Amino acid sequence: MADGWANNDPEQSIAWLREIAALGSVPQTTINDAFAKIMSHYLNHAPNLAFIILMESEGIFNTEQIVPELAVKQAEKDLTTTIDWLASTQPVHVQNTSYIAMANARVERDPEGAFRLLTQVTEVMANNEQSFTEAVVRLVKRADHWIWSNFTEIPLHMHYAASAALAERALSGKLPLEEYRLWLINSPSNQAQEGGEEAINNYQETESSSEP
Repeated sequence: MADGWANNDPEQSIAWLREIAALGSVPQTTINDAFAKIMSHYLNHAPNLAFIILMESEGIFNTEQIVPELAVKQAEKDLTTTIDWLASTQPVHVQNTSYIAMANARVERDPEGAFRLLTQVTEVMANNEQSFTEAVVRLVKRADHWIWSNFTEIPLHMHYAASAALAERALSGKLPLEEYRLWLINSPSNQAQEGGEEAINNYQETESSSEP
């Protein structure tokens, strides 16, 4: 039902949903799901309006699930303003999820911008640890030499994943393996050393188990 309203009259659908929410007769999870569907329409067809509606809807609907998608859209126009908006209006866990989503969306065309976004992730929580690691790996694949050369500029919480990704690049021949091994001995942090060593150990175990 929400899909139909959003396609035909999105503005009225939001007003209708607010009225239903005020009555309290429909479960909040149902209300939030309907809100997400309506907002998806705005994100696809009128992202500027989506931003305004989101601001007006805080406290009425659960806006957290739609913020990362909106942040991706807004960052395409103004990355700095979007970062500032997230930092000033959203809780930390929503900020982190949004930064990761934004980094993934731009890593191919703007690896330095993706790097900047990942450095904004202040704490890697259990619920986004995998997505954060995957984003770092994608960044390393796109800009491995740059990451390696500028490793000391990487925040500590990125060291493990970045070093492991560099190790995988070296093991696959994309980077000089012996140089990486020497670098790992004098790596800038315990996290970097642990990430690289684990990646190498996992590779060696896989290779040995596949031998006849």
